[in-house]
Amino acid sequence: MNNVEQGFARLSEVPPGEFFVCTYNGNFSETLEVDVAQVNKFLDIASFDGRVLLTESKIRKPQALPDGINTDGSVTGRGSLRWSQKIQVEDKGVNPYFQVEPDESGWVISVNGNLIQEDLVKKGIDARNMAEPFASKFRYYTSVGLRETLLKDKCTRLKDPFKYGRMFGSVPLVLNYGLVIVYPSLPQVIVTCIAFLGYGGMDFLHKKLEEAEGIWDPQISPGRWENHLSPKSRIAFDPYRITLKSDLDFLGLPFEIDRLTLAYGYLDWKKYTGNPLIRAAD
Repeated sequence: MNNVEQGFARLSEVPPGEFFVCTYNGNFSETLEVDVAQVNKFLDIASFDGRVLLTESKIRKPQALPDGINTDGSVTGRGSLRWSQKIQVEDKGVNPYFQVEPDESGWVISVNGNLIQEDLVKKGIDARNMAEPFASKFRYYTSVGLRETLLKDKCTRLKDPFKYGRMFGSVPLVLNYGLVIVYPSLPQVIVTCIAFLGYGGMDFLHKKLEEAEGIWDPQISPGRWENHLSPKSRIAFDPYRITLKSDLDFLGLPFEIDRLTLAYGYLDWKKYTGNPLIRAAD
């Protein structure tokens, strides 16, 4: 069985997909392989808003400024700065090894291959023995980048302006589900069923009706009740979730803690069962 059949592809040869694109062409791009099947499965579970792009980072480590130059570029005294020199101040909040940023098409994960190799050279590792340790570091930063993307997509408003509304909108459903488990009485079951109808139940009914007509869209369906809520009200309280891939999603919370947990757990499971996300080619 070859690498393609196993799901691996060299970073420089990853075919662009609907949800995962790799344009990394930096250090060791010809010798590192990524498990495309594993990445796609993770993205399917996570259900991000758009595709994920893995590319090369060009950010450099912050360097000491000349004497008398502050980090904001101001001058407080005499220093060694010449007129021909440029003051370059790196953002201290940016990790130079990897960055995760949103763009109009989804998310971008940038890994700094140059910096990884520089660190390995400083440790005395020569070129002949660098492939495996480089792959280990690259795998680590890519995995951390995917996790950070997951957290930013599910827990911030960078892609979803109604994220906090979905969080608040999940509270009544959580309370009802909890009460029916702790106090499984008939009245509580009835109240929970009513609450469910107010959340995903009506959407579920619309889905079945629109599937019969062939017009159902899992992301933006014409009949979704969410479309009848005003944007101002949804910022404070939004009882609907974005991801509706299966019928079980209609039972889920508007705040997609289920997909956050499952996707995070999937990466951990793959890691601890010996299925590397990135590896050095044989």
